Amino acid sequence: MSKAEDIKTLFKTGLNCSQSMFVGFAEESGLDRDTAMRVASSFGGGMGRAGETCGAISGALMVIGMKFGNTDEKDNKAKAKVYEEAGRFMKEFKDRNNNAACRDLLGFQFGSEDAPKDPKEVFKVIQSKCPKYVQDATEILEGILKD
Repeated sequence: MSKAEDIKTLFKTGLNCSQSMFVGFAEESGLDRDTAMRVASSFGGGMGRAGETCGAISGALMVIGMKFGNTDEKDNKAKAKVYEEAGRFMKEFKDRNNNAACRDLLGFQFGSEDAPKDPKEVFKVIQSKCPKYVQDATEILEGILKD
């Protein structure tokens, strides 16, 4: 099974999109599963269901930070590298999906007038749309990590 399929499976078992990404790359990030689950738990639904940045993006950016991020505040080279890779990720995700905001990708804002009233309908929309975003994020991230 491909990494993208593994991560989509994590999503389908009940992890949110951010958790799916970060847990799926926990080993590469030097983290255990439980820590990755907890760190990424509040980023689903576009930052705590606020509809902002897609959780698959947030999870991927955390992985990029773990791989390329600086640990010394004066390390401008590392800062530049992490922003370069994050920017590369964002551009490719937006090129594939025309957007990065959860509410726009889903077609509704959680808890708003335009959201489906029935929680089962919300779940159905999420399960129909989000696996593509998780797959796209995984494929893009794998390319960045290989380079």
